[in-house]
Amino acid sequence: SRMKRAEYWDSMEAWDPLYSPSPVQGSMSRIKRPESVLDKVIRKPDHFDRSQPLAALRAMHDVLGGRIITYFVSDLALIDRAVRSEPSIEINPDDPPVAYLDSDVLKRLGIDHFARIEQRPSGYTSLHYIVRFRETDDVERPWFELQVRTLAEHVWAEVQHILGYKADLHVPLFVRRQLELLSKGQSVFDEELELLRDVLDGLAERSDLVPDED
Repeated sequence: SRMKRAEYWDSMEAWDPLYSPSPVQGSMSRIKRPESVLDKVIRKPDHFDRSQPLAALRAMHDVLGGRIITYFVSDLALIDRAVRSEPSIEINPDDPPVAYLDSDVLKRLGIDHFARIEQRPSGYTSLHYIVRFRETDDVERPWFELQVRTLAEHVWAEVQHILGYKADLHVPLFVRRQLELLSKGQSVFDEELELLRDVLDGLAERSDLVPDED
């Protein structure tokens, strides 16, 4: 991914490479399993026509997926700016980006321009975009889902996936409560990391102002 390279962020005024050459910790891609595709078609007959499987497949924008993982919460704003301004990427106008984040956090980050802001019972936090690479030839590029989340949220989401937890399943109340508490703990962890970076930034700036002793 070009966004993992330091030179990609050289023109970003808001990016300070004090701790890492890039705000991107990692990236990955995936293809939805055939059984998951079929299950979604069956569960959402109003969205997908089972009599036209190819059309249903094209209409399912998350068959292909990509994920960008950042170190800090504030890095989400940088990735959002990059996705929206990247000339090689086109955002689907009929399926606008979704922010699974608290509106106060989005406002603090300066990315409260999302038309869709949603909350999930599991406490899941992420930014979702339906994008495709702009056509450079006669080949029609498929739409795919791009998720952007912090490293802490990525770990938490992966653990939930391994546990097989789905927010729409009927699970005991104490299980839901425990998951909610853990999710809040992950959010607090992200906020504490953000605070720690701010403190270290301040210390670094002050040390630059103090002359070295001979």
